Amino acid sequence: VAAGSFHSLALTSQGNVYAWGWNNYGQLGMGSADMRPNIPYPSEVLFFASLNSKVIKLAAGFSHSAAVTSGGVLYTWGNNKYGQLGQGDYLARRLPTAVSGFYDSNGRVLQVFDVACGLYHCLALSEQGLVWSFGLNSRGQLGTCD
Repeated sequence: VAAGSFHSLALTSQGNVYAWGWNNYGQLGMGSADMRPNIPYPSEVLFFASLNSKVIKLAAGFSHSAAVTSGGVLYTWGNNKYGQLGQGDYLARRLPTAVSGFYDSNGRVLQVFDVACGLYHCLALSEQGLVWSFGLNSRGQLGTCD
């Protein structure tokens, strides 16, 4: 399970993802098919049912969400005011969207192993131990010395 400020996520042993709570930025991942501002009961995030790999990790921030699949792909969705989705822009996403750009120093694509979300930022960990951070860095939470 993962708990954001006003929304929650759960992962079943079969790899199904459920979300409930506040949905004002699309942080539940239901897309435009369900634009309700609040869903008070667990509802399946159907996007993940169509993937070839299962979700293995979930994380939730203030109003954004993240998932890692067994194929090593990071998906993010919800509020993106500070770039916390890692998409290279500031547009909110109502559906899980794959994050690209995880490379080693030789340009090889790396698989993501774990994810964590803070209030307005995310951290992604590769199987090789490399960490990426994105989002608000007002208190140095990204670890980038900015």
